[in-house]
Amino acid sequence: MGDMPIYVGGHSADVWANQTLFLLNENCRPSAVAGVPPDAFSEDGQLWGNPLYDWNAHDKEGYEWWAGRLGRALELHDEVRIDHFRAFAAYYSVPADAKTAKSGKWIVGPGEKFFKGIASAVGGAPIVAEDLGVITEDVVALRNAIDAPGMVVLQFAWGDEEGDPRSPHLPHNHYENSFCYPGTHDNETTAGWYANQDETTKLKLANYAGIDEKEGAAWGFIRLGMASVSKACVFTMQDVMALGNEGRMNTPGIADGNWAWRVGAPGFFEGARGEAERLAALAERYQRIASSGPQAPPKKAAAAVVEAAAKTAPSPAAPAAEEKKKFLGMF
Repeated sequence: MGDMPIYVGGHSADVWANQTLFLLNENCRPSAVAGVPPDAFSEDGQLWGNPLYDWNAHDKEGYEWWAGRLGRALELHDEVRIDHFRAFAAYYSVPADAKTAKSGKWIVGPGEKFFKGIASAVGGAPIVAEDLGVITEDVVALRNAIDAPGMVVLQFAWGDEEGDPRSPHLPHNHYENSFCYPGTHDNETTAGWYANQDETTKLKLANYAGIDEKEGAAWGFIRLGMASVSKACVFTMQDVMALGNEGRMNTPGIADGNWAWRVGAPGFFEGARGEAERLAALAERYQRIASSGPQAPPKKAAAAVVEAAAKTAPSPAAPAAEEKKKFLGMF
């Protein structure tokens, strides 16, 4: 599964070679830049600084540049997640000389016309919509119109003192055409997040989800993700390893110290067989495995999955020999 940022860098070859497709001034510098308004991550908003697209120019050329970009991504990956999907419905434009993102404004994006324009390049390949942040009805309508899976994040379901029983991130509100995450690369690790919650929130987690100290929050959320009705669930390696915030990948709004975490030295995965077996058991229990199609495994690999599941946790019903399976929807 690939991950594509919606914007490109101002000094990139993309902008240099396709200047008419971006909002640039007479000096070939951005006339406005990308960002997001103030939110829970940053009181000043996030000033990304990327040049914005001239969507009228893209429309006139039939979205040829975008079709090539996505086409190349799909040569490398089976599926692609587009970061900041909401900008296709409406994007946040900040004056190029602004010091923070507070002075920005929302502008209507290309909408469904964009996805019709790139259809020939994408074909039937799945596009996952990163629909987090300020999500309005137009974003939901666009996602539904193109039948793209959205995202639900378990960490976003708790923490509010009052709580919101209608939160889309609570497991009982999940919908099938979605990907479930305990947390993304922008969040704290789940163990780190749990450590920073008050006792009221921890009690809610215990009552609602059976999260306790023995299982740990990281594996409790992995279990919830596996059990969700979401069509797929995605876990960070930091959560699989139950790391605290020393393993955090990225802190939005802070420029330094991000993307430095590494999984470990060569041979690391040989020492992670326990975690692999635990994932296999949960995947078997919640039927997140495929019995046919391109993701179906060789018989030996399938048998190993079932054997690991049997060792780690009892399964309600063992699969028949012809139903040996492989992980599906877990990245």
